Amino acid sequence: MELRTHHLLCIPMYQGHGYSEAFCEHMAKVIETIKETEEAIRPLASPDVVCTRCPHLQPPAPEEESSRREKPESELLFLRNRYCDREKQISRKDSRLLESLGLCCGREYGREELKRTVLSHMTEEIFNASCGKCEWLQQGLCSFSMWKVNFKKYF
Repeated sequence: MELRTHHLLCIPMYQGHGYSEAFCEHMAKVIETIKETEEAIRPLASPDVVCTRCPHLQPPAPEEESSRREKPESELLFLRNRYCDREKQISRKDSRLLESLGLCCGREYGREELKRTVLSHMTEEIFNASCGKCEWLQQGLCSFSMWKVNFKKYF
């Protein structure tokens, strides 16, 4: 499973709030998949399966859309034809977090290895640097101490 690196912070803190009802339903399904599978995780600094229902993910330019006659076969193909209107900012955030957590972009990590690596590197300073401007943190829906407890339950 491919996940944007900052989603390693978001997923354990998710409480059913989101951008839209469609986003919330999709996020709940992604989280259930994560909990039920032992599939390896590949951290990314680019859109992932969570992003498919994000309102910041924009459609392709009209000329690109009209040239595509077939519907994408998967959500990942769907993502390759879209762009995030905040991509530069978010991919920088993911890249910094990858480095801070000692992870390699695109490398597959088994669940135990991912958990060990992330937990051995994560600090409150890293959490705050990544999440400090997030609306959910500002609303009090998450914290570093909550993340530490919940991360182990999800990954």
